[in-house]
Amino acid sequence: MYENEKLDILMALRNGLSHHFNILEDHKFYIYGFDIVAKAILENYRTIFGAIKFDRFYSFEFALVKFLGRYNLAEIEKYIELVKDKYFELFTPSSDVMGTMITFIFIAPGIDKRGISFLDRFRYQKSFLLGLKGKYEMRIIFFDRKNKIIYTNKNAKVLKNYYEKLLKERR
Repeated sequence: MYENEKLDILMALRNGLSHHFNILEDHKFYIYGFDIVAKAILENYRTIFGAIKFDRFYSFEFALVKFLGRYNLAEIEKYIELVKDKYFELFTPSSDVMGTMITFIFIAPGIDKRGISFLDRFRYQKSFLLGLKGKYEMRIIFFDRKNKIIYTNKNAKVLKNYYEKLLKERR
């Protein structure tokens, strides 16, 4: 039952994410135990008078999915710290990339009050050279597969409906 549920959830996420993201089959994140690594590239333009383009920059969004056999807040914190520590190794900041959004999607059977409190308090963003060289931000989505509830930190609230729709079909 557990393996079937895991495959169903991961397949639903993979199929949903593949509409907007490239699923990276060989990214460095896989050696750290993530189940799905996806990347989207957004091309942005700055304009004058809304019509004349004078500057172009990119934003990256990564979705890192981890299916946990059991809920463990320390393990979730370990994955977040790992990405913070390895940021420059895993991502290549440049003046063309003005923003990197890293969205963690953790799936586990249940969450406790400490975990919900952690999500409510968690905010992480870092800028480089006062934002002139870009910034990155971390967002967390937690899917309680036992109660079928999605929890997010403040930065990820805008994504909650999207992930609810992805997981709704398989619920």
